[in-house]
Amino acid sequence: MRLIKISTTFKGTIGFIKKSDRLRLENIGVAYVKYAIDHQAYYRVMSSDYPRNSNQYPQLAQASNNAFNVLLDVIKAGQAAKVFNAQQLAHVCWSLVHGVAMLAIDNQFMSNDRTSVVELAQIATKTVSKGISA
Repeated sequence: MRLIKISTTFKGTIGFIKKSDRLRLENIGVAYVKYAIDHQAYYRVMSSDYPRNSNQYPQLAQASNNAFNVLLDVIKAGQAAKVFNAQQLAHVCWSLVHGVAMLAIDNQFMSNDRTSVVELAQIATKTVSKGISA
């Protein structure tokens, strides 16, 4: 199921290439927005209350937790390197990319083509990562 594989997509984004914690964080944020644009129906299910209803939908709940944990692991690595505060930053980053993704798939931006939205996601994630690294 495509929704269940979102954490695999995120892990692939951070990949095997040695990158800075900031760059890995930015790449995950952009991958999140791309996933929402490319898989809108799955994204809407993932962003609804279905994943939180773990008794009725245990695979969706696990997929949601796995995706968030990929983000949290990258932030923890940055925290260990004295770059990030993990839990707070994970929620800030999640809120940011979730907002960009929802606005994009609901056609709320002036220029809503995929390239423009991905560029906005890159700017947004870079702004956050630079801000928290300062």
